[in-house]
Amino acid sequence: MKELFGEDLGKKLSYYKTESGIKKKEESYKPGPASFLYKKLEWQENLSMDINGWVILETYRDCILRVRANNWHRLPMSAEIFSLMIKINENNPSNHIDVKADSFYVNENLGQVVNREGNNLYIFEKVSEAQLKDGKYEVEYSDVKKFSFNEFETGEFTLQEMNRRNPDLVEYLYSRRYKDLPDFIKNHISPVKIIIPDDFNSAQIIRGCKTEYDLSFLKMKAACRGVREK
Repeated sequence: MKELFGEDLGKKLSYYKTESGIKKKEESYKPGPASFLYKKLEWQENLSMDINGWVILETYRDCILRVRANNWHRLPMSAEIFSLMIKINENNPSNHIDVKADSFYVNENLGQVVNREGNNLYIFEKVSEAQLKDGKYEVEYSDVKKFSFNEFETGEFTLQEMNRRNPDLVEYLYSRRYKDLPDFIKNHISPVKIIIPDDFNSAQIIRGCKTEYDLSFLKMKAACRGVREK
């Protein structure tokens, strides 16, 4: 399928049209080590800023267009950026990473869109285009993961609470199993949360809210940074 903009990265993308119109067969998430995902990418050093040095907050589609226009491949996914943030915060002098640590204290759009169908979440990865239609995102993406719940609920969930509901989702989003997350995430002074609003049915994933480690399923303006696959 021809991309709507940007360079051809040699990847076959699919198009998501309706709740039942997932053209690419989804796969349930298979847990595995993801602690070093950040190493597979080149990272934009800071969030995108205007000429006055202010962080730019944009719609999800505008963020995608911006990073591609600046010759980055895409927005980072949650596990990729958390694997990076964890490594930076381990305070090991040998972990030299050219990303500004203070750039994590702003809400940031990530390269995933999540849609709900009943008790299932479908998370579309490496999104290269996203347009809202009737309140739901139509996206181009490279892969999709399915997470099933016994009974899907909305609200603000600590990682421990979400881990009881769906441990695979926590591992997928945060790059490692809950028990293997560092204490500065599990025991953060303000509990880290996954926030799912009551009216959620389709949204991008946004990092940051009350803490830099929160994730929210929201349609709102946020900052962006680009990554490039090595």
